Amino acid sequence: MRLSGKRALVTGAGSGIGAAIAERFAREGAEVALLGRTATKLEEIAGRIERNSGRAIIVPADLSDPESAVSAMDTIREGLGPIDLLVNCAGTFAAGGARDIGLDDWESMLRINLTAPFWLSRCALSHFAERGGGVILNISSTLAERPVPASLAYSVSKAGLEMMTRCLALDHGAENIRVNAISPAIVATPIHGTAMPPDAVEAMYAHIAPLHPLQRIGKPEDIAAAAVHLCSDEASWTTGSIFVVDGGLSLAGP
Repeated sequence: MRLSGKRALVTGAGSGIGAAIAERFAREGAEVALLGRTATKLEEIAGRIERNSGRAIIVPADLSDPESAVSAMDTIREGLGPIDLLVNCAGTFAAGGARDIGLDDWESMLRINLTAPFWLSRCALSHFAERGGGVILNISSTLAERPVPASLAYSVSKAGLEMMTRCLALDHGAENIRVNAISPAIVATPIHGTAMPPDAVEAMYAHIAPLHPLQRIGKPEDIAAAAVHLCSDEASWTTGSIFVVDGGLSLAGP
């Protein structure tokens, strides 16, 4: 129960890494606010948490709209109270390089992957002031450091998220606020199904798995385990760090 007594907001909590983090946080004793676009998905995750004697509230919101992000934080304060932990996990991906990515996709990825975490982090500072400190955890990507072809906007947004992590850690450490990021490689989540058909996703997983020294792609639970550590008092002297959790893929060369 490493998060007992804590209140957490997890974005992108309706599926994939966000859902895994929310459920793991609840098992570790945290009360959890689940933020995402689809209420039915959030209700399913909240139901699983409550069946295991945890507490969760759902906060449907569109993080592409800054006003929606700010409103969500007010809703969470009313329904749960001021939070101790913020996990910025919601993200979007669209493939393309400079010649073929549309302006709408470029702006959408920056709004959801970078601007929304900024606004939520800014709002969380007032919550943390009431609680005597807090933790922000951003979910980045190894593409922030080592892009692949046709990942321009996504890689730029995640690189910005990592720099924001460092800047927030530097600016707010004296307030007992820690800020870190996790940088995963390929994790089996529904986001890949938005860019390619199911058979292509499975073929990609099969191709990439042997490239990892650990011989498999990631699971959402792998990231959730790291998230618990970084948000708990076990990591009380850790801030401004980017934790690579990638099965060793970054060791394997291009």
